[in-house]
Amino acid sequence: MQHISEILETIGLNPKEAGLYMAALNLGDAPMTKLAKQAGIKRSTAYQIFKGLEKRGVMGSFKMRGGTHFAAMSPEVLYSLRKKELTDLAAALPQLKALEKKKGTRPKLSYFEGQEGYRLAIEDSLKKPGNVLRYIGSLTETYKTVGEKYDLEYYVPTRIKQNISIRGLVFPDMREDLAKRNHAKELREVRWLPKEFHFKGTNLIYDNKVVMLSAAEETMTVVIESKSIAEAEKQKFDLLWELIGGSTKTA
Repeated sequence: MQHISEILETIGLNPKEAGLYMAALNLGDAPMTKLAKQAGIKRSTAYQIFKGLEKRGVMGSFKMRGGTHFAAMSPEVLYSLRKKELTDLAAALPQLKALEKKKGTRPKLSYFEGQEGYRLAIEDSLKKPGNVLRYIGSLTETYKTVGEKYDLEYYVPTRIKQNISIRGLVFPDMREDLAKRNHAKELREVRWLPKEFHFKGTNLIYDNKVVMLSAAEETMTVVIESKSIAEAEKQKFDLLWELIGGSTKTA
């Protein structure tokens, strides 16, 4: 589980900002000297950090007889501010997308790390109802990265609900497990890659995207968004599909 400070960093607070905010939550309203000590930063630095947080509505101050006290806004306020930022971003998306198109047709490259990065990358493939996905590689390696439970309890049911079918060119190490699955119900076709050519990486191809997953020990995902590259990968996949189909039964 992520530490609270790490979660605060994901919503835009750097480590020192997160430290000062948590110190203020913990101590309640207090002089800056106490907050800075609790946060483990210099008082002069704490003042500069406070100014930024005050401007964003995360912290505030008020004068008392003994001097100025500083306080953190409630976590609910922080949550509301974050929701407003996301709402504003959603409203601006059409304009941002319009600007993006002006860049031309250059391929776009995205890079993700870790299990959550891979899940984020492949969940985009669930958005278009009635689509056809092409998967090639090691299902065993994919399960090491994303988890079999995620596939069976989320990805597959969502894909079925969206009426998205998948063709898989996979290695036979998963043959026994896949034999237990209802492929017709799960909108899946499978053909087996020769085990002597086994490799650990996997590709998922759909629309104008190619999702490339490394071996589980690296857990790196690269997404290439390019019409020409995706079309080339689809053609190569379909060629293999037909060649293997001549000598290997569909699962």
